[in-house]
Amino acid sequence: INLRIACQKQCLGRSRIWRKTRNGPYVPSMLVANERKFVASDSGIISCFAKSDGKELWKQRVGPGFSASPVLINDYIYLPDEQGTVHVFLNANKYQKIAKNDLDGGGMASLAVSRGRIYIRTDQHLFLYWYTYEVITSRFRS
Repeated sequence: INLRIACQKQCLGRSRIWRKTRNGPYVPSMLVANERKFVASDSGIISCFAKSDGKELWKQRVGPGFSASPVLINDYIYLPDEQGTVHVFLNANKYQKIAKNDLDGGGMASLAVSRGRIYIRTDQHLFLYWYTYEVITSRFRS
């Protein structure tokens, strides 16, 4: 896992802020949100790092495995696992589970978000949820 920045002359040739060489994802993309970087591993572990120096803030096993990438909506991170469960947790320095929603069918697709809608595809269905801030915090609570 490398975090690079676009540099001007003041970077003096340095573009890597920090580097982590173990337990990175193979399939899922990473998510940078505010001052944190979220990593979902293929083995079902979510890790959160400080964007500035790479310090691990937390690590939590939450699913059997991830192929989808995490998505940020408002201040919540949504991540479907390969068995068809969507995990919802807070964008924070400490792991805070908001909800765990079981859908019919497994899948490997990331959520698609557009114009107040969340599209979730499993191997059997395509789900569509509309959201506003109020709806999203009440609908997806455990």
